[in-house]
Amino acid sequence: MCGTPLNDAEQDFYDAVSLDTLEEKEALVKKKMLAQVESGHITRDELDLLINQVSDRLTIVSDEISESNSKPKKLQKLKAVKEKTEQRQSLLKGIAPQHPVRQSLQLANHPRNPKRKTVLAVSLQP
Repeated sequence: MCGTPLNDAEQDFYDAVSLDTLEEKEALVKKKMLAQVESGHITRDELDLLINQVSDRLTIVSDEISESNSKPKKLQKLKAVKEKTEQRQSLLKGIAPQHPVRQSLQLANHPRNPKRKTVLAVSLQP
C-alpha cells in the first residue's frame, strides 16, 4: 500500500478518536436520521430510496420466512422483523416529501445554523 505519512495535526486527530467515540457518533447519526425521516423532512429522491430499501427488505424477509417453516424460533423472529418492516413501509408511504428548495430554506433559517440569515420563504409549487 502506497501513501503519505500523516502530518502532526492529522496524527493527533487519529490518535484522539476512539472506537467508543465512533460508536457514539454512529448512534447519534442514526437517531437524527430516524427523527428526520419520521418528521417528514426528506425529499422525493430520499423517500423513493427509503421505500425501495424497505421493499427489498420485505422481499428478503418474506423469502426467509417461507424457507424457515421448520424452525419455529427463527420463524417467530422473522415475523416480528416483517411486521416492523411493514410498519416502516406504511410510515414512509404516508410522508409527503418536501421540495428541495423549500427544505434548504428551512435549514438556512434553522436557529442552530451558525451562518443563519433571514431568508424569505417563497411559495413554490411542487
